[in-house]
Amino acid sequence: MTGNSNRAKLIKGYVDRIKPGPKDEFHWDTGVKGFGVRVTPKGKITFVVQGRIGSAKEARITIGPYGVFTVDQARDEAREHLRSMRRGIDPRDLRRQNEAMKVTLRQGADAYLARRGMLKESTRSEMDRHVEQVFAAWKDKPIASITPADCRKRYEEMAMKGLRGKGPAPAQAGIAMTTLRTLVNFAADEYKRLDGAPIIEHNPVAIFRKDLKPSAPRTRQIDRRKVGEFWYRVSEARKTPFNSDALAGIDLVMFLLLTGVRRNEGAMLTWDRVNIDEDDPANCWWHLPDPKNRNPVWLLELLTNHVPQGITARHYLEPRT
Repeated sequence: MTGNSNRAKLIKGYVDRIKPGPKDEFHWDTGVKGFGVRVTPKGKITFVVQGRIGSAKEARITIGPYGVFTVDQARDEAREHLRSMRRGIDPRDLRRQNEAMKVTLRQGADAYLARRGMLKESTRSEMDRHVEQVFAAWKDKPIASITPADCRKRYEEMAMKGLRGKGPAPAQAGIAMTTLRTLVNFAADEYKRLDGAPIIEHNPVAIFRKDLKPSAPRTRQIDRRKVGEFWYRVSEARKTPFNSDALAGIDLVMFLLLTGVRRNEGAMLTWDRVNIDEDDPANCWWHLPDPKNRNPVWLLELLTNHVPQGITARHYLEPRT
């Protein structure tokens, strides 16, 4: 037994009378071999257990502080640890397994997002929204406790009633389950049992293997006869906007119609990504440094025929370095 030779029957009265020394000291129980307390120079008292794990070398394991554990509670914990050690099980591994089994969906999602630093902010927000809203009832429960039946029930609720019960939302239900599948797969890789096996042997979302198919791409196009009418109405609305926010919204709609960029990308344009040169229209451009496909885009603007309020009607995609 390492440490000094303080040995006694550890009871509350004895522990209360222990005085700290100039360095860490150990007091070992005469009743349960390997059970003791560590006392720091500042007087902090912590229960410990020390023993040999199978045929390996000895290991010392912290049980917990005096006050959180009573002497009797700590002694019972020590006996459990010593039994595990005799079977060749490291109680520290057992503790890690137990902690892994308790990891909640929220904790698993946080760990996943922390490891995936390259995820776009829109993707991170979407995954977080699914955890906080679609799976709100599960977010504080162990991720290992989610069952296929749970997934089927939640999927059907979303598909038939939507998130807020306002109408069917099968596409959103599928996207949410795809997010859950990703998080469960991450947890299965990240959190293990004592033997190295994952705490989640089968992903509960696997029941949708044939159901969760990618959404079909949208092929419907706006009737050309409606484009002119829409442009005219937007142009007329721009002449008498309700306020500056409305004007900005109208300009954004016109910009999206002319360029085809995504709404979020257009709305996030800042002046350092836009150049307007009235003296040299060929030097007008705008720049998307990080679009959804991660390929930076420069659009050079060539002034042609006059359109309302100086908005140009022709834009040519051209890479620029």
